[in-house]
Amino acid sequence: MRIVSLSLLTVLLLLSGITPCWGTSQNDSTQTAKQEMLSKLETFGVLKARVEYDFNAEMYRFAVRNARLGLKGQLSQGVNYQMQAELSNNGTFTILDLYSSIKIIDGLTLTVGQAGHPLFNAYTVSPGSLLFANRPFIGKFFTGSREIGATAKYSFNIQEFPIALEAGIYNGGTINNPRWSNAPSYAGRLTLGSMTGFRSTVKAYRYPLSDVEDYLFWGVDFRYEASNWRLETEWMNRHNYADKLDLSSYYIQGGYAIPCQIGHLFDHLLPAVRWDAMGYDISENGFQINRLTVGLGFGLTKKLFSSIIRIDYELYQIPEEDSAMVAKFFPGENFNDKLTLELLINF
Repeated sequence: MRIVSLSLLTVLLLLSGITPCWGTSQNDSTQTAKQEMLSKLETFGVLKARVEYDFNAEMYRFAVRNARLGLKGQLSQGVNYQMQAELSNNGTFTILDLYSSIKIIDGLTLTVGQAGHPLFNAYTVSPGSLLFANRPFIGKFFTGSREIGATAKYSFNIQEFPIALEAGIYNGGTINNPRWSNAPSYAGRLTLGSMTGFRSTVKAYRYPLSDVEDYLFWGVDFRYEASNWRLETEWMNRHNYADKLDLSSYYIQGGYAIPCQIGHLFDHLLPAVRWDAMGYDISENGFQINRLTVGLGFGLTKKLFSSIIRIDYELYQIPEEDSAMVAKFFPGENFNDKLTLELLINF
């Protein structure tokens, strides 16, 4: 696995850094087309390194939470592609993105391969887009964020107000699992607005994985982002047809960037706060797990909500009468109060 990751890294660096020298036997048009394709080639990545302190266990640990490297480009007008690998997810190598997007007509694109499905927003699952060191419960405990399949997206405006419709069909079984199935997964999403200003989505995802995991997900979210602040909230439910259990969760979070030149390193301060909760069959039991997260970030670039050094404190609240239920449904999970110091680099 180490050889595979090093090989991928080498290929990406070579592709991004070497100017090709084509043979004289190729005609000028072919040479120009290849040079144009490579000129549009981009590498990108994310690095998240941290140290955490567990107040309940009175222990600490250093970790490289994520180290991602990707490659994206344009093959021709209307045909784009992206590849991305997780070089280290707490020490594990994983292939993430392997897809191409094809523009069918104006506003309509088809994405084929392994890519994110329409259930999640990037700011709940993508390490480089999170407002805090750790994901909200919705982004961690419900299902994987990528699938192998095809997704169609149609974008249009009504009186300059953007609207997008998405629908996709997938293998099921999440990533790196091209399994045969007679019951594919499928998903859809309606998006109103854009990432600047108001945005809301309504989405659903049918996921018939097995006789014991036969899921229907649905959710709704609202957000507003201005020049230096944003506010987000989301609700999601997961119903299992096999055992009739429902897992529900919501969060509300926000951050405000304050211009503040501190020496030559920091561009702004970013205080942020989040409340999220999660539980099974909440109509009968209420939320079994509640969490308050407060954070203070020190922005490393002028781009807000991006590369940052941050300090987060997580305070968990689990009613004593729910502790046995939490241990049953979330075995091995650490719901202790934590302090995290994290470095996030987006490049």
